Amino acid sequence: MAWSVKPLLRHRLARIALASVLLLPSSCAAGQLAALMWGQRMEHDVSGSTSLWAENLLWLAAIAIVLWWGWLVDRFWKSGETE
Repeated sequence: MAWSVKPLLRHRLARIALASVLLLPSSCAAGQLAALMWGQRMEHDVSGSTSLWAENLLWLAAIAIVLWWGWLVDRFWKSGETE
């Protein structure tokens, strides 16, 4: 007997997988870039760096993307409960 998934569940899982594939690597990239900027700043002991605002924006973007992903997953999962 073949394992089958209800079409509605399959649709929800596909949307969650698509959101995960697009958003989570974006968040990781923003966080990695911010960490590299931080490391470079610490290595060169630059106190008045003009790129500090960019580093902070990247950290905020990484957190915001993860929160947005969580909201989307919750929304996608709950969208099938009313149908």
